[in-house]
Amino acid sequence: MRKKISVSMIVILVLLSLYVLSLVYPFFWSFMATFKGRLEHAENPLALPAAWKLDNFIGAFNKIKSDIVTDDGIRTVFIEEMLLNSLLYSIGGAFFNVLSSCILAYATARFDF
Repeated sequence: MRKKISVSMIVILVLLSLYVLSLVYPFFWSFMATFKGRLEHAENPLALPAAWKLDNFIGAFNKIKSDIVTDDGIRTVFIEEMLLNSLLYSIGGAFFNVLSSCILAYATARFDF
């Protein structure tokens, strides 16, 4: 037997599809814009790139930097150091999260309720 599809179910599916499209399209558009040059993006921002270029990514990695104030003065931090710091913090946080969960699980397993 085949199940009937009601009109309300079709309306809900259409609305949910439009909602998902409204969430996904900005990510797709910004991803496509990263492969365009400034002139190409200004001429037609909605079109696919004519030539897929990685120059924007290379330029971003070369230009992103931050000046921080230390006791010795002002120091410039480039994106490589920022990414390494993020990686170290996330690995350390994940390690201590797993460690504390294991200790708590062991204590809970050994406890007589």
